Amino acid sequence: MQKEITEKQQWHKIDGSNGIDYSPADIFSLEEAKDDYIGEVWEAKTIWGYGARMTASGYLDCTDWAVFDTEKEAVNYLDETYD
Repeated sequence: MQKEITEKQQWHKIDGSNGIDYSPADIFSLEEAKDDYIGEVWEAKTIWGYGARMTASGYLDCTDWAVFDTEKEAVNYLDETYD
């Protein structure tokens, strides 16, 4: 798998009974992100940040997004979590 980090962009952050989930705001509306969340939604908001995940060739071959304030935080997260 390879590291993937986005440019700084808008994300929908959904927090609820199944943890925190991030969705790219340029692909999903906030309502769509809330509807797709599995579990009870406690808080939903749009934020800015750098998305980070591991990805491999293939449509579903990737980890969930994690979003950070800085690109350095995103890099550190991937290094510490997946290396």
